[in-house]
Amino acid sequence: MTVHVAIGTDIIHMHKDASGAALGEGSLRDFRYFVSNVARLEHGVYLNCGSAVVLPEVFLEGGRARAQSRAARRRA
Repeated sequence: MTVHVAIGTDIIHMHKDASGAALGEGSLRDFRYFVSNVARLEHGVYLNCGSAVVLPEVFLEGGRARAQSRAARRRA
């Protein structure tokens, strides 16, 4: 499971101790993990639970990373 934060979209962002740096760092780490897994997909099922906007966009970026990774391997 990964979490991809859109700043200002969740109630926790209004908390006085919410750290944009920590939220951003965690979201970037999850994005890189997600993309590394999407890049290796060959067969299977992708489940999008709980997001109609953000996660489909993240998945599209993961697909782009997969295509770039394959193109780089063909050039090598």
